[in-house]
Amino acid sequence: MYFPASSFAVHQAGCGSSGYHHILNRNNTLVYRVATGIGLPYGNSRALQDFEKKASSPAAPAVSEPGARTLGPGSYNESLNIEQSGDFRFEANNQYRSFLLQLFGSTILEGAAFVDAGNVWTRNEDASRPGSQFRISTFARELGIGGGLGMRFNFSFFILRLDMAVKPHDPSLDLSERWVYPNQKFVIGDIVPNLAIGYPF
Repeated sequence: MYFPASSFAVHQAGCGSSGYHHILNRNNTLVYRVATGIGLPYGNSRALQDFEKKASSPAAPAVSEPGARTLGPGSYNESLNIEQSGDFRFEANNQYRSFLLQLFGSTILEGAAFVDAGNVWTRNEDASRPGSQFRISTFARELGIGGGLGMRFNFSFFILRLDMAVKPHDPSLDLSERWVYPNQKFVIGDIVPNLAIGYPF
């Protein structure tokens, strides 16, 4: 049984999501979103059995680089298993959207700058995935944090989105190395492209 933390909308794995659009003026908008939820087994079950009912790791490319569902749970790191899941999920997004120019006809080019944070955790210790259990004392240190820039081609009937993101905070690394760029040189290969249709939220 999965309980969303908010009833504003229903998203992946039953997570609740609430968002807020702060319109600065006719050309600029700040958008905030938080999505979170927790899965609880019921009856004689001791764990969530169905993969699709578990919380998957955040899908935002800035957080889950190099691919969707590769983050977590917690500080656990397993590069061979690309489908990570847990019982509790938290994701927060902040995005600045701005009109850039009108290309042709009614097509508008918009720019965006964004910061994403999130992860997924298990409620109980999982011996096969050390570091996966949620603890309030390590919550902040286990958030994947990323950010980037993007363009939105608004064709009025649909939006084509191209984002370029990097992840400066990686909870799968050793604690002293989680802030990536004080410990390594930035290279072009760190940028993760994402092509999609529609606004992410």
